[in-house]
Amino acid sequence: MLNTRKSYQFNPLMGIIMLVLTIVIIYFLIKGLFYLASWAMPILAILTLVLNYRVYLDYGKFIQRVFQENWVFGIGLVLLSITLMPFLILYLFSKAILTRKLENKDVKDFWDKKKDGGDEYVEFEEVNDEPTIIELPKLDKKIKDRQGNDYDDYFK
Repeated sequence: MLNTRKSYQFNPLMGIIMLVLTIVIIYFLIKGLFYLASWAMPILAILTLVLNYRVYLDYGKFIQRVFQENWVFGIGLVLLSITLMPFLILYLFSKAILTRKLENKDVKDFWDKKKDGGDEYVEFEEVNDEPTIIELPKLDKKIKDRQGNDYDDYFK
């Protein structure tokens, strides 16, 4: 009685229902995010212009480059940009904030390696490449030889 197993059977109808329910939940989440981003889009677009207007210019150059390489893909990119405009503005806003922080003098000085040192070399310590031999004490116990064991041959 203690060793009884319950067998669970897979119900394909439940799997299909869970898949449809998951897709519906993801759809409504994306729809909600799109709604919020569309309301914030005008404010973020203006803030992006104030923070770093070159982000828009760089995106325009990117689209122009895509049109020069493959005009069909360029048309698709323009249509996708128009369709997903709130998310595009959100992306450009985050890129403007990031580039503004990187252009900040304090951050630039932090990453500038030649600020204090100029062309001087960094001090280092030379490491000896000779192997170190460690002498282990001998054991008093004798290890039995196991004959016929191929595994021990790997350690010889």
